[in-house]
Amino acid sequence: MKNRNTKQFKMVLAVILAASGGLFAVPEVSIHYMGHCSFILQFDNGVSVLTDYGTSNCWGLASPIYDIGDFIPTILTYSHRHDDHYNEDRKPEGALYQLENSDSLDIDGLSIRSVRVCEGIVGVESSTAFIFMYKGFKICHLGDAQADIMAIGDKFHQNDMWALFPEQFDLLLMTVEGVEQFIPETEIFVNLLKPKRIIPMHYWTEAYKTRFFNHLEDQNSIIGRNYQILTDNIADCYLSSEASDVSPVRVISLTPAA
Repeated sequence: MKNRNTKQFKMVLAVILAASGGLFAVPEVSIHYMGHCSFILQFDNGVSVLTDYGTSNCWGLASPIYDIGDFIPTILTYSHRHDDHYNEDRKPEGALYQLENSDSLDIDGLSIRSVRVCEGIVGVESSTAFIFMYKGFKICHLGDAQADIMAIGDKFHQNDMWALFPEQFDLLLMTVEGVEQFIPETEIFVNLLKPKRIIPMHYWTEAYKTRFFNHLEDQNSIIGRNYQILTDNIADCYLSSEASDVSPVRVISLTPAA
């Protein structure tokens, strides 16, 4: 209960500070990791988004989505209706909007648009990524795009991805799933989209994430420092107007919030 109260206090505090008119050096966007593909995005206009709030312990493989307590988000987004991403029993009451499939929304300076991506067979639109645009920031919650990532070595598919995601993202929330084949292809996907920051998600075990970071460290030693890897064992990160330029690519390891 103490952890939950602390978490809720931090969420409320972020909104209060943001509403104070910039008296403090507060972030414009805060990101709080709930586990699996679930995040709380809080914008300094008071709008909050809860993504993919599905089964509390996904597939029983140590990939839990933790309880948000009494927190009420403004918007719910769902990449698709698998139990691990969409759970009717966990849907918080009081949210004003629910977005899935091809839904989009503009609210108080925040623009949310959907991009249909693929989780199964490449070419079949079976999942939704959401792009959040706010005060010059572009954030992409990729949802489940495993097949797209695994086919990214194909030039034709790379062109398809360029067409779907033409802009550079300030932050990419992306799947890391698989220890051998999937991790190098994830990097190809990153090199194609060239985001400034990456938060890995959807890994079934810590081993997946660890192997991904080890792979990036190896790349740093082989081809120079392309990645800055941040592993502070925390659940929160922030986007600030003071830190809009990022080089090299910043890879941020968030720990799900218990």
